[in-house]
Parts: sequence; C-alpha cells; structure tokens
Amino acid sequence: MVDVAGDRFFGQAYWSRAVRNRVRLPHPRAGAAYVDEVSRLAPSYGWNVLLPLNDYTMHAAVTNRNRLAPALRAALPDPEAWHVSRDKLRITELANRIGVAAPLTFRPQDEQEAVEAARATGYPCVVKLRRGCGAVGRRYVSSEAELKAIFREGRKPSDTVFDFEQLLVQQWIDGEPRDACAIFAHGEPRSVYVQKKLRTWAVDGGRATIVETIEDPAVREAGLAIMRALRWHGPIETEFRVERRTGKPYLLDINGRTWAAIALSVAAGLDFPAMYCRLAFTGDLEPSYDYRTGVRYRWPFPFTLLSLARSQDRFQVLKDFLLPAPNTYSDWRWDDPGPALAELLLAALRAGRLFGHAPGP
Repeated sequence: MVDVAGDRFFGQAYWSRAVRNRVRLPHPRAGAAYVDEVSRLAPSYGWNVLLPLNDYTMHAAVTNRNRLAPALRAALPDPEAWHVSRDKLRITELANRIGVAAPLTFRPQDEQEAVEAARATGYPCVVKLRRGCGAVGRRYVSSEAELKAIFREGRKPSDTVFDFEQLLVQQWIDGEPRDACAIFAHGEPRSVYVQKKLRTWAVDGGRATIVETIEDPAVREAGLAIMRALRWHGPIETEFRVERRTGKPYLLDINGRTWAAIALSVAAGLDFPAMYCRLAFTGDLEPSYDYRTGVRYRWPFPFTLLSLARSQDRFQVLKDFLLPAPNTYSDWRWDDPGPALAELLLAALRAGRLFGHAPGP
C-alpha cells in the first residue's frame, strides 16, 4: 500500500482503492517548506520512499534534498542536470554538442529578433516557453503577423516551473511523436523502452492519451545519448519527433521525472515504479530491457469527449478509445473506478471555470 500526498484532493491517485492514506501538503512551489513538511510527516506515516510525480515536486525535492528526512529515500538527479533538463534552449545546445539532431532554436530578445529567427526556421514555426512542461505556452505560428502579435502580448508571472517571460522560436518538425523512456543509475541506463504517441491532448501535441510500445533503435540511442550526457539518476523521458521525410529523430523536450504514460511500462513488462523504489533504496538496479512491443495504453476519460470535439472522424475516435482491442489497456478499472471518475470530474470543473459557470480548484 502507498500513501498519496498533495496540495489538493483532485488528483486521480487520491481516489484509488490501493491508497492507504491521503495527506494534504502545501503546494510544492513552497520549496523548502514543502520538503520540511514531508520530512516532518514521514515518521508518523512510516514513509521511506519519496516518488515526486510532477515538475513542482521534483524541483522542490532536487533543490532541497539536504532537508529530506534521513529515512526518506529518493532517486534524484544532480541539480545541474535537473536545471538543464528543464531549459529547452540548453537542451538543444546539449544535443548539438553530442551529435543528436534538434530543431533550430532561437531565444529572441525582442519582436524584431523573433522575426529574424522565424525567417531562419521558416514558417510554420513554433513559439514555446524556454522553461515549462506539457503544451503550456506553445503555439504554432504560420505568419509574421501572428508572430509579432505573440511578442506584443502581456506575459503571465513566472514561477519555479513555468518561465512566461522568455520565449523561444523553434523550427517546426513535420513528424510523428516518439519517446525514449528510461531509468538511470548514476549516468548509466538500467532499463529503457520506446513509445509512439498515437493520440495526444492537446491534439497537436501534448500528453499521450493513446500510446504504444515499439522498437525504434534510432530514437532509443539518441535518447540514451542525451541521458548519459546529463549523467542522469532516476526516471527520465526524452521526447522526439521523427521527421516524415527523412525518418530522422529530432529531440524536442526532456521530462526528468516519471511521465504521464508510465502505466504503459507496467503493461509492457517493465515495472518502472517498482524499479524506482529499488533504485531509491539501493542506489542501483539490475538491468532489465525486455518488453513487449505492440502494447497500447489509453486514457478514455475525459479524452474521448475532448477528442470528439476536435476531430473530423468521430467514429475513429470512438474506435481508438473505447472498442476492445488486443494488447490494449486502460486506466478505467471496474474494480477501482475512482481515479478515472476523479479525472472526469476535474475536467468538468475546468470546463465550467473556462466558460464562467463554476469555480475552479
């Protein structure tokens, strides 16, 4: 049994029948105060492993690791590796140094430099946050007028995860999203698999909503090269786009933590959460690389409804998300429906907030 701790009770994991205790904590952007509270509570609950699940909790744990209770183990990268993994400009610079392909990327200081950057990348191009996660702040730009409008907008305040002040202009890669997902021990891989995102939310790229294990040596080796260069420790995902014209993988992003589709690893025969716990306790792992290819995992709620609203082929959406298929797994479980229902409720609350009918969490 595990305990789940967070700053609000809207997370899916809170509502699983497998959870022993549900614990409220301050928001992890509080940094040291968050880690101090985790450490204070650890003896009371008997916690001995900390598994951070998002960028806020990872940042708090990595930058305040010296404040963790001695009995509380965690598999965390070095702070410098963590900072590089979150900086999309430094990621592309690292890729260029070690011979991994990455899109042309510029950090314009003003509107005119943004225009010049887009002339170098060509249209369409991508504008994204220098530091962030998911699809937050990302826009596809098809003209100079659109680009100028973005750089004239007011900016939200930044925090420990999202840097809304620094925007990048990046070459758009026409291709298929594929990821190398691994767990590392002190700079060396202990397990790795490759996944192909069949559907995402947002539909033009974001978190996986239907994903499948595949073999792709080029993506795997490019991902491992980046991870080794960072001397990573713990779980990590490198995101690529495989260019349709050439078949060449281009590095887009790094998630230096567990990723949204990690349940696929368990379905395919690599139990990454269990590996993480062993790594946290012992500092190393026996290598494990065998996994089943052609295994799919899907998240039908609420992504079936969201995808239907954005798709021209609604029958295909229903088929992909809901019809039975070989080697296909889902986060919906009849014996433990709470997490999926919680996700559906949260989506409804967000929609209500968006349209002004309900307060958001």
